[in-house]
Amino acid sequence: MSLSLAGPSVGGRRSKLSARLKGLLEAQRAFLEDCLELGDLASASRLLGVSVEAAERLAARLRRAELERGARTVACTKEARRALDEALEAVGAYTRTSMARHSIKLTLPSLDLKLIEERRRLVEEARGLMKAGLSGEASELLKRAEPSPPRLPKLSVALALTSRALVEEASARYGGLVDVELIDSAERARAVVEGHDVTLTMGELPVKEPGIVSIGGLEDQEVVPHVIVELYASWLPTLTSSLRLAEAGFIKPAVDLEEAKRLVEELNSLAQEAPARRAPLEDALDWVEDQLAQLKAPPPLRLADALAEEALRRFKLSSREAEALRRSLSSLQLPLPRLELAELRAEARRRWAEGFFNRLRGAARLLLQRRGLLKSLVRAVVDLDRALAAAEFMEGFGASWAEVTKRLGLAFVEARNLTLALEERRGGPKVQPVSYSVGETSAIKLLGATPQRVVLLTGANSGGKTTLLRTMAQVHLMTLAGLPVLARRAEVPLAALYLIRRRTARRLGSLEYAIRRLRLIFTRPGAKLILIDEFEALTEPGAMGRMMAALLNSMPRRALTVFVTHLPREIMPSLKVHFRVDGVEAKGVDERGELIVDRQPIFNHLGSSTPELVVERLRSLTSNRRLRRLYDNMLAALKAGAPS
Repeated sequence: MSLSLAGPSVGGRRSKLSARLKGLLEAQRAFLEDCLELGDLASASRLLGVSVEAAERLAARLRRAELERGARTVACTKEARRALDEALEAVGAYTRTSMARHSIKLTLPSLDLKLIEERRRLVEEARGLMKAGLSGEASELLKRAEPSPPRLPKLSVALALTSRALVEEASARYGGLVDVELIDSAERARAVVEGHDVTLTMGELPVKEPGIVSIGGLEDQEVVPHVIVELYASWLPTLTSSLRLAEAGFIKPAVDLEEAKRLVEELNSLAQEAPARRAPLEDALDWVEDQLAQLKAPPPLRLADALAEEALRRFKLSSREAEALRRSLSSLQLPLPRLELAELRAEARRRWAEGFFNRLRGAARLLLQRRGLLKSLVRAVVDLDRALAAAEFMEGFGASWAEVTKRLGLAFVEARNLTLALEERRGGPKVQPVSYSVGETSAIKLLGATPQRVVLLTGANSGGKTTLLRTMAQVHLMTLAGLPVLARRAEVPLAALYLIRRRTARRLGSLEYAIRRLRLIFTRPGAKLILIDEFEALTEPGAMGRMMAALLNSMPRRALTVFVTHLPREIMPSLKVHFRVDGVEAKGVDERGELIVDRQPIFNHLGSSTPELVVERLRSLTSNRRLRRLYDNMLAALKAGAPS
């Protein structure tokens, strides 16, 4: 995934994000790419200093751009992407980690049959685990796999250089992460060393103090290993869960597990490292005082010397600390005086920081080298979580696998609209399943559905025509995303989807805008499923009918088209292609004023718009006499066939 942001800024937001991306170190960019690829948007948002939602938009934009570069986009319109988002949101609700949820939400449908089959295979394996009784341990390990910001000891780091050119280069690259200092004297060198936990140098400094680390060059793993380790340490919960899931046989990451364990153990050790808060001299003095307190008489000097030697050996004191200990013991008065403790504590901290920083350098180097191993461990957890989510969605909704066909035809039997099915689960009305087909199908043959590739869908207002289009879009996109669909059976072609709805097309009532939106259909190659919802309100009916007929006559050869319209009589006389007309019929209004509609379309049947039923419904919902008189006049006009 390439981290580049082309295109104009929107209110300056994209340009600001682009600036943040450009300011990242190479190691940070590599980690960010991994996070966006794996769905770890929480870590990505922390790295970029943006919200998780902004990180999600970035990841989605980059994935779509990658597909568009290869002309492999499947959800080709905003409405198609909205339908896809709703489906992915429903499946993602079953995940245990935010990574898997975001990974599902970022899933793009594919025209690659092998990829679709691989996604299905993972879901089937997860179904097998569920049927075998997925252990509570596995579920808990997934819940504990959420990435979390680590609490590594904070270090103040200086990069001490003697070249102005190197200072400028290092400041441009690492300014803000370390203090870049120009060393032009011994006094300046001592001040820098004593003012930081760690001082990095690419040559000899004119001082000899703890905390000085010699580095080989201006490389990320040399200068800012603490930054790199902190990035990957946020994955420790995920990596630990991954190893335990692998040991239990729930996942099989393609890595050397022993090597992975050693790397994770070192990462965990660094994350739990405690900085030196006391000088070793303090521990030595405490120990000597305990020994002296046990004596009933003042100790002879030779015993004091012996205690000093034992303390030197036991607590590994520096020469400066050893001298301070001997001075403290010279009086043999309890409590022993604490000499130079402030300076010695700072020295002890620098000595600890020097060793810790060198460990960080080694770990950072190894993390960058074994980046693929870490990704594999995290990906195994994400894949298991998202596969289990899809499997649970499949069981919860009674979903099934659609057949992916090489023929240009779409069909399903007893499909339910996902939006309505979700409402039904929340206590809404029961969803009426529908069966439908367009084009030349192989496995599913519906009685009366002739195999034309152009269909006019007509019939009652609020009869479910738009819902049917969205159901077709959901079945199509979920299949190509490798997810189960809400249908007893389904058959889906490898084709890009263009869902264009009236709400999208009627921007400012613009006919020009609506026509411009159709251009993609004719400029992009490949098979297409085209679903268009009611364009007729854009100009007068006669002209609109002829224009829509011209559109349908010009559809690409490898295209399936379902066109929802209330103007079939204006369109059909000008059609030159083989087409089918299907209709949805309303039967009346019930006692609650709701339309009684059979949402199952009748094939090869011209449906009636039944505006009188809509007016009758409105009349039943009001008690206002003036409004009822208006509706009565409308009904009389419709019955007489005269204009109102």
